[in-house]
Amino acid sequence: MFLAGACPPQGPWLMPPWCEGGISAPSIPEELPELVITQAVIQFAPTPTPLVYVLPEEELQLFSGPEWEQDPTLPPGFLMGNTFMDVYGNEQFNHYLDTTIASMETTGADWVIYDNYWSYHSLDPPVIAPFPSRFGFRDATQDEVIVMAGKVHARGMKFALMMELNWDVLAGSWESWEKAQRVSTESQQFLEEKSMNVEENADYWDNWFESYTIFALNQAATAQAANADMLVIGKQLNGAVVAGNIERWKTLIAKVREVYHGPISYASYTNQYITQADSFPYEDADFIIIYYYNSISEAEQPGLEELKASFDQFNKTQFEPLSRRYGKPVIFLTPFQSRDYGAAQEWFEPSAPAPEVGQDLLIQAKMYEAFFQSIQDEDWVAGVWTWGYWWRDDFVDTQPGDSSYEKSSTIRNKPAMWIFQKWARGIDPSQ
Repeated sequence: MFLAGACPPQGPWLMPPWCEGGISAPSIPEELPELVITQAVIQFAPTPTPLVYVLPEEELQLFSGPEWEQDPTLPPGFLMGNTFMDVYGNEQFNHYLDTTIASMETTGADWVIYDNYWSYHSLDPPVIAPFPSRFGFRDATQDEVIVMAGKVHARGMKFALMMELNWDVLAGSWESWEKAQRVSTESQQFLEEKSMNVEENADYWDNWFESYTIFALNQAATAQAANADMLVIGKQLNGAVVAGNIERWKTLIAKVREVYHGPISYASYTNQYITQADSFPYEDADFIIIYYYNSISEAEQPGLEELKASFDQFNKTQFEPLSRRYGKPVIFLTPFQSRDYGAAQEWFEPSAPAPEVGQDLLIQAKMYEAFFQSIQDEDWVAGVWTWGYWWRDDFVDTQPGDSSYEKSSTIRNKPAMWIFQKWARGIDPSQ
């Protein structure tokens, strides 16, 4: 692997931070309004004693039934992992990192993925940068990512760094979840409009990729310094992943490879109608990653057979053709939720209170069981990474009732964790 502190040859690409002409975060243009962050500092309330999860007896009996695969097998080298994100401060990072990685290890996973966010500071002109230092939510620093990767590697697991953008800075001072959602929706609509005619908006997309490339090369340098085992150079980027930007992505990938020398991919948002993977140059990447939001069933409690049949159909019509088209294996990034009507895959904000959303732990477990059954013999599938692994053993954020992680896609300390573990380790529940 490339050594931290070394520099690639000088060229028409941006250099790592420690090199001459190195990467630095962009400053906010002077003509933009001053950014004022007034969000209150989040109070730190650590979990007293780490919870050791034990599958309840009633679920153990249910999962021992004949329709649940009792001889689970996955190919050697199958990439089983869990993805986590969201740094809120040094206290959380320092207190929970070890127990979170240890919890991921108990799932049987051999990969830990950290999703690191920068944020839009402006949409027009496009300015992508780290979070202001006074912001409650923030990105992880290079030093913190190096610590994460080191702890993961010390346990014999692999580490991937993922990149994503959000809209929190654009929303400014905190008012409500309604405002945050409105800013997000309006921002996504703006970018989608810009993507409808890329040629007409060529200057905009040139500027967007110039700003995003700074982020990508900053994270590439971080991944290289951390000896990361994969770099995911984006996830569900609205507007940017369209046919008209393919050559821009190819240029960015080539620049990233000058800084980071490991495997590269992009996580394409996909539902039952569309996939970003149709408009990303995966021929230049090493894996296809599918962020899997297909509606699998509209029923409240579909059976395993129905769920598996639906997964099988999407494999046949969507995902195997993608793999064959690009000649690349697929990693599925799975956001399966423990909420009512979970198989419909309707998103909600887990950081916010969601009293209108009911909890359903069983549907999440059924989704994972049916999904693993549908892919276990597919040679084009390289791995499965769960999405949204929560930092804490409990599901409380700052105070009871202020979040809904118990209904979200984290599998931690839920029946789905046992299903994932069963497939990762080939566990027979009757033993």
